[in-house]
Amino acid sequence: MLFAAASLLSVGCTSDDDTANVVKRDTDEVNLAYADGSTSQITVRYDGRWEAEVSTGCDWLTLSTDGVEPAASISSVGNGTDYQYLNITAERNTGDAREAVVYLRESGSQQALEIAVSQDAGIFEVSKPELRGDIKQNVESSAYIVVPYLKAVGGESVECGGYIALAGERLTVLLDLNEALAIAKRLYPQLTSDQSLAGIAALVEALPGIYAGGVMTR
Repeated sequence: MLFAAASLLSVGCTSDDDTANVVKRDTDEVNLAYADGSTSQITVRYDGRWEAEVSTGCDWLTLSTDGVEPAASISSVGNGTDYQYLNITAERNTGDAREAVVYLRESGSQQALEIAVSQDAGIFEVSKPELRGDIKQNVESSAYIVVPYLKAVGGESVECGGYIALAGERLTVLLDLNEALAIAKRLYPQLTSDQSLAGIAALVEALPGIYAGGVMTR
């Protein structure tokens, strides 16, 4: 009986020691926006020196904490009571969504906790074009077309084939040639399906009620 009690006591002490040595954190998963400087902050608590490191090949991600400059690998010392903050910061993403792992461990340990990091896709994207200003019959107009962007770095120059379709009092701004041609065919049945896109586009431009023009957005 005494031997059994001593064995149970030994197992209990080992488990407590393991728990005490874990670097405590408030999450194991982080998502960052596509923009440059997107940052997520994780609370860390540990009694002693702890380390954090970004997985290999993910140079778009940096780590920092109070008093420590941003880098791919950092360390700091905690007192086990006060919270510290691990900042995970990403560079601007101009491509597909991407992932990385941040390894969090006590200093010198070979075992690490894994924090999964993902960043949203940042491929250049625009939304539906908008017409700004008024267009009236027989009145010179200063109206213009705006193509708002959803995601951009800044400084992009993208040329779009733009078409304004006028049908009665309704005006529609299109960026897709096929959409413009479909409207033209409904208005003008003489546009046959066996005509080339270039030929149809020329007719669209010449026919009354349809205006075809280029649109440039930055």
